[in-house]
Amino acid sequence: MLANPEELRGVARSLRSTRGSLDSDHAALQRAGAVFNSWRGPAADDVRSTLAPICLNSMLMVTRDLDDLATMLDRAADELGQRLSKIRAIDANARHWFASQQPPPDGTLPRWESEWWKYRPGRFPPSGDSAWLEAGPYLRARGVSV
Repeated sequence: MLANPEELRGVARSLRSTRGSLDSDHAALQRAGAVFNSWRGPAADDVRSTLAPICLNSMLMVTRDLDDLATMLDRAADELGQRLSKIRAIDANARHWFASQQPPPDGTLPRWESEWWKYRPGRFPPSGDSAWLEAGPYLRARGVSV
């Protein structure tokens, strides 16, 4: 899966562009249909009754499918953008919270160093990693404001 919402939106734009080309081809086929109507004879009747409707209907189905795919990609890009924004916020807030903590005055270790914490400085997920979606609630449960 792509990790960049803009890449997803770019693919959606490309699909819409392809759809636009198909619309032009569809219009050309409809114009050709007028030519089909001027043909005479059994072969022309066969083309009119079989080939033209199949081509036109297939193109309509493909253009609808391209629209649907582009819409789904746009939605996925929005969701991915929201998720990445949430990850960045948790990451920044956690790092800020730990950086702003003063060492205990009695010289003891901070509780995240004296207790086992799955997530703490030195054990953070990489920036932008989806593990921050797990780290956020974990840290909040231990009093970290993320």
